[in-house]
Amino acid sequence: MKTRIHTARTAMLAATVTAALLGLPQISFSAPVGSGTIPQAAQSSQAANEAASRLNKKQFSQVKVDVDGNGVATLSGNVALYAFKADADKRLQKAKGITAVRNNIQVAGPVVPDSVLKAKLAEKLAYDRVGTATSSTPLALTCKKA
Repeated sequence: MKTRIHTARTAMLAATVTAALLGLPQISFSAPVGSGTIPQAAQSSQAANEAASRLNKKQFSQVKVDVDGNGVATLSGNVALYAFKADADKRLQKAKGITAVRNNIQVAGPVVPDSVLKAKLAEKLAYDRVGTATSSTPLALTCKKA
């Protein structure tokens, strides 16, 4: 008997909460881009220009920025170091008209030629752990692209 009463009360409570929620007006949680007489499209293009001007450094040459109508900037492209990725995000967060930043930048790492890598590897392998050069065992290195 208690189980039926409990089930009936739960059903009544669920119906009451549902009715109350359905009676509420719909609310938009997105912040407006601006106010005044400037149209939203113009504000979006102004924000895009501001964002692009903040990324005019050499390390951001492969980074692309898109700004939607709500001022959300999306970064894409490649940088050499993680510090550059973080710096791009930080620069855009301070830009006028930007409300949020989606940082989709990939860290590709610096470009180092094979000859430089080969020379550094040969130097490290030729040097023993004690700190004296080993000349009795010559090393031969070859680089093959996979």
